[in-house]
Amino acid sequence: MAATAACGDDAESGARLGATTTSTTPTTEPPTTAAPTTTAASTSATTRQTTTTARPVANTQSCPLSAIGGGATDVTTKPGDFDGNGVVDTLRAYKLGSDWHLRVELSGAASGHDVVVPGVDPGTGLKAVGGFNLDENQSNEAFVVIGSGASTTLVAIFVFKNCQLTRVTEMGNAATFQVGASAQNRSGLSCVQGTALQTLSASAPPNTGTPFSGRRTTYDLVGSDLVQANVSPQETFGLNDPGLAPFSRFTCGSLSLN
Repeated sequence: MAATAACGDDAESGARLGATTTSTTPTTEPPTTAAPTTTAASTSATTRQTTTTARPVANTQSCPLSAIGGGATDVTTKPGDFDGNGVVDTLRAYKLGSDWHLRVELSGAASGHDVVVPGVDPGTGLKAVGGFNLDENQSNEAFVVIGSGASTTLVAIFVFKNCQLTRVTEMGNAATFQVGASAQNRSGLSCVQGTALQTLSASAPPNTGTPFSGRRTTYDLVGSDLVQANVSPQETFGLNDPGLAPFSRFTCGSLSLN
């Protein structure tokens, strides 16, 4: 199953969030030798067959959106094309009272959707990251930071469709992705433009810190649900191998978790 790769120091933080998560870290056997060997591995995303589709006409569907209530705090905004009409919209995260909200504001009208997001880490808060297209539709998915751990940042993804913001799930569970590195665990998240989402997870044996053994798991986004497409063969990296770097990074176009 897929969507949260656990980094060793983050168990306490995950319990604190209270959000439903699933695991992205494939179960791997520790290497049979402690020698820090390095296996050459491609760091590029999985190549997938795609077809060119025409951009749809502008979305004229009315999605009435009320103004934000007074007293909103911790506001962050990022751009994205969430209705797929080729015009930049706004993704906004904010806190109102004790609730964290995520909001898509479509360009040119008081139109979009505002949803309360449960399970947000109160220490980190909810932060807008922006839009990136993960499937064959022209619209962007909405990326947000939903929390953090001792050595990771927690990411959630939302789909905007039929005037609704819906959190991406895997097998019916809200998907949360960890990005970061600890002494023994690495977790990465990569976007493949218009086709897929890829999680990267690696771990090293206790006490030695090397070599790291990892796999890449690729998912198709079907509606708002992630469906596992394939898992790469196991790859092995020394601690300073540049091929290990993507296993602790967020790589989705120009988006940044900072």
